[in-house]
Amino acid sequence: MRLADFILRDMERILVQWEAFAREIQPSTANMTPLALRNHAKQMMEAICKDLATAQSRAAQVEK
Repeated sequence: MRLADFILRDMERILVQWEAFAREIQPSTANMTPLALRNHAKQMMEAICKDLATAQSRAAQVEK
């Protein structure tokens, strides 16, 4: 399975873990909503998946 496919398939599970990790590393997040903790995580992961699925030249690979 490709990484992008895994991320898209398990997005909600990843976001739940993302939220739990945010609460763990920053106790001050106790009063934050799940939406606030997730912030732009979903959009970031979708952008990463799009990038992973986009063909690129060897030079672009090296540059990254």
